[in-house]
Amino acid sequence: MLVLASCASLPPHSADKPKTTGLTADATSRLGQIFAPLTEQHPDQSGFQLLHKGMAAIIARLGLIGAADVSIDVQYYIWHEDVTGAALTQALLDAADRGVRVRALLDDLDIKRDSTVAALDSHPNIDVRLFNPFVHRATRGVDFLTATSRVNRRMHNKSLTVDGMATIVGGRNIGNEYFEAVAGANFADLDVLGIGPVVKDVARQFDTYWNSSVVFSLTELGFQSADAEGDLENLRAKLKAVMSEVMNSPYAEALREVRYAKYRSSGDPVWAKAEVIYDAPEKILAKKPSQDTHMVFALGALMNSAEKELNIISPYFVPGEKFVEQVAKRVSDGIRVRILTNSFAATDVSMVHAGYAKYRFDLLKAGAELYEYKPTATASKSHTQAKLGGSSRASLHAKTFGVDDKTLFVGSFNLDPRSARLNTEMGIAIHSAEYAKQISNAFAQQVATEAYRLELVQLPENPQDPGFTREVIVWSTVENGEEIRFDTEPHMGFWKRFWVGFLRMLPIEGQL
Repeated sequence: MLVLASCASLPPHSADKPKTTGLTADATSRLGQIFAPLTEQHPDQSGFQLLHKGMAAIIARLGLIGAADVSIDVQYYIWHEDVTGAALTQALLDAADRGVRVRALLDDLDIKRDSTVAALDSHPNIDVRLFNPFVHRATRGVDFLTATSRVNRRMHNKSLTVDGMATIVGGRNIGNEYFEAVAGANFADLDVLGIGPVVKDVARQFDTYWNSSVVFSLTELGFQSADAEGDLENLRAKLKAVMSEVMNSPYAEALREVRYAKYRSSGDPVWAKAEVIYDAPEKILAKKPSQDTHMVFALGALMNSAEKELNIISPYFVPGEKFVEQVAKRVSDGIRVRILTNSFAATDVSMVHAGYAKYRFDLLKAGAELYEYKPTATASKSHTQAKLGGSSRASLHAKTFGVDDKTLFVGSFNLDPRSARLNTEMGIAIHSAEYAKQISNAFAQQVATEAYRLELVQLPENPQDPGFTREVIVWSTVENGEEIRFDTEPHMGFWKRFWVGFLRMLPIEGQL
């Protein structure tokens, strides 16, 4: 059966597969009336606002979709069928009903039911395409066995562009945990809302993927809805039921109380020059990294431009030996390197933590300042979480870094082998001193209480011979105004340490 299954392959592209490009509304559109006067005053710059809070991020998305007059392009790795996913799907349907063209480009890994995307695709104003789809729709495990090298490569990009006037790019997928809508877990994440020339660049990135050979329409995959009208009505009924059920929920109540402006970083956008950096969709076909397909080269050049400090935030951080060597060189040149990643108790992927943990000692020896995000980080406790009740485990999910006091990168790229070599990624490099200083100030002012600081200390190897010492890692943090120190990894008992130690021995670093 496996031999027969291995013979199956993706269908050839249809000769009449339409190639489409982004649409831009004019200045009389609703978003045009808001943004055109601003962009005209800054013709060579783009305007940005950082979306730190989950509630700001979903309100911004719903607001842009609700104001769309011409087009909406969405590109996501994960789109859960939960409350926030249903709310945004309903918003897209509402926009399509009023004549807006909607293009939805989704990675196939998270598609739980073909019937859902087929129903959406049946709407005359909605077109759904899948990145690197699975051949065996009902038994995807077969693809992992017979086409591992192909299906192991996913589209991790995340963007929403409306009317060619505004775009949101960053680290958030679509799901409750990314928008403060679940009590048990909360991701500390980061998006950026952009207007001006950067929107055209994001739109160009979307078109490149949309029309690429690794993206398939549902028609080409052969799972169009058999009863298009009926399936679409069933989807509408399902969404209506979900929305009716949550209208009086604590989350909906919190959304009604909070206004987007309350969470804005400032009253006006920050204006700056910027570049959109992204992998080519054909990266997943490449045999080896190259500047034509892999954005890691551009990111490396950006990091290497640091003259004073480099501040890195990466939730999934597996640096590798070459990166550690680069850190040592940067520090020897007098550059301050600070890194924040998840602690074991905060991460949602223990295997990645195991891949990172074996580099901690070398990073500290190289001179890096290393921090691990705490599961009790107070930054995650929001107005919404208070309404939902219960405790919430914090987990870092933002992917960003700052270079000196000149550039901030925000996007989907993790500093790990998977982002560098396997998945496709994207982000925006914003050349703004104000934003670069924000990340530097966060390390200086917030990290002491939100994370553990790792340090190397000398301990006697033999109590009878204090002159013979060994270096060990200790963790320290500030709680209630007092410093607390740990000589073993916090929130990690014997069996967890054993498990992580076992994972560290597995030859899987290239997949992390």
